[in-house]
Amino acid sequence: MFAAAATPCQLQTTIFAVKPSNTPSPRPASCPASFTLARPNKTTRRNTSAVMASPTIAPFEFATAARTLFGVGTSKKIPALVKELTEREGCADQPVLIVTGSSERFSKPLVEALTAEGIVSVVYHCPGGEPTTDTASAAIALATSNGCGAVIAIGGGTPVDT
Repeated sequence: MFAAAATPCQLQTTIFAVKPSNTPSPRPASCPASFTLARPNKTTRRNTSAVMASPTIAPFEFATAARTLFGVGTSKKIPALVKELTEREGCADQPVLIVTGSSERFSKPLVEALTAEGIVSVVYHCPGGEPTTDTASAAIALATSNGCGAVIAIGGGTPVDT
């Protein structure tokens, strides 16, 4: 799996209506409201600021990777894609952060492939289990201290979520 982002990207947004749910919530009593996401209806339109929401839900933005590759052999495409992305975003002279699992199974061949193409990389190995804010903060600190211009997340859910 490959995910990369060098700078904030333009996102196509989809607006969903938020409606109270009729099913009991597994949330504690301190969070009494239960909500489900529903498809946009006739009163909400895509790419508008009109959103039906409960006043108890704080506004938020969810952004994902600009591009994700999955499947056998896709890792061979990464060096060319990284070059394309970093040149387009103006950060081709900066190192790339590789976020991966705790082993070198995926990162070692990727580092070798990137190095062969003249791309400097820094590797962050995620600890096992679900990622935490501390995990993400450590990855951000490593990227910042090394001046990384792009991020590659390779492996399963933990590296990609970090």
